Amino acid sequence: CNTRCNTLQQELVFIGADMEETAIRDALNSCLLTDAEMAGFKQKLQDIVDLAGELRFQVGDRVMCKCDIWRAGEIIDTEYREETWTQDVPTAPYQVRLDNGEGLIYVPYDDDNFVRQIFD
Repeated sequence: CNTRCNTLQQELVFIGADMEETAIRDALNSCLLTDAEMAGFKQKLQDIVDLAGELRFQVGDRVMCKCDIWRAGEIIDTEYREETWTQDVPTAPYQVRLDNGEGLIYVPYDDDNFVRQIFD
């Protein structure tokens, strides 16, 4: 866990001979956001949340959520916040319990690209 941002960390493993570790590391590090870019991203997220207005779904509503594929679930919370999120991170509009014991997720935006009404 990255304690500075309170986020999970991904690790890449390269296996091979005669690889230029410094060049690979520099190329990957150049993809990371600067603190200023991250602050701008967080502000844009907040702007989206502020413009969104009222939420489309309520606790108990059945929805489809875009994960690796579209998955069915039930809204169990609105304006959701993980305990590890700092106050500058906007709340997620929904927390959803996926069907078939697939777990809990949060929906980052109240938008049809992420969450849709389910038609049983």
